[in-house]
Amino acid sequence: LNQARKTTVSLDTVATADGSAYATVGGTSVLAAVTAELGPPPKEGQSQVILNVMLSPLCSPKYRSGPPPDEAHVLQESLESFIKSADMLSPSQLVIVPGMYSWYLYADLQCLNHDGALFDVCALALTSALAATRLPLTRFDEDTLVIVGTSPAALALNCTFFAQTFATFENWVLMDPTAEEEEVAQGVLTVVVDPAHGRMCVNKQSGPSVAASVLKECSRLASERAATMAKK
Repeated sequence: LNQARKTTVSLDTVATADGSAYATVGGTSVLAAVTAELGPPPKEGQSQVILNVMLSPLCSPKYRSGPPPDEAHVLQESLESFIKSADMLSPSQLVIVPGMYSWYLYADLQCLNHDGALFDVCALALTSALAATRLPLTRFDEDTLVIVGTSPAALALNCTFFAQTFATFENWVLMDPTAEEEEVAQGVLTVVVDPAHGRMCVNKQSGPSVAASVLKECSRLASERAATMAKK
């Protein structure tokens, strides 16, 4: 009950991207690809990491073709919130020419198979892809910015975060539930941990209130899992 499913991460899986990762946890798999594009300096409060989460019938029969489902919007907003609140990227490293050009990172997350704990796998794929991102090298040529190649230096992340989802059943919890287990659970909650800075937050997705003892146990298990993942 207190063990996560097999977890794998493969980097640089999309040749056309500036950074990419393929992550799996059990039967859930997500492909993340990051592309750097030039743009004007961001306005105050504007994010330079733009996410797009794609959930289609390819990954689960509960989704339909057409407009993105609400779950995709919720995942996208949650991931963007964590990146911003954790100050994951220093804006200064995305500046090319102060007051003229900056990099914007467009991250596309495609769920290939959804078998539970989707937020966990999206977070793992996204943070891994960002850590593997290398910005193109640029130079000025007659007042024109020219992309001349790829820099060997990856983005420097101020931190990373790991998410662990739990299914709750009265006064006990199931770590890393499958999609079927999430469906029959009384509630679902996710603990997000930044092991480097000792920060943690809990996102309760559904179900009744949870006892303090249950939250404490979930926090302990998530912290142990994050510490293990950070070492890999």
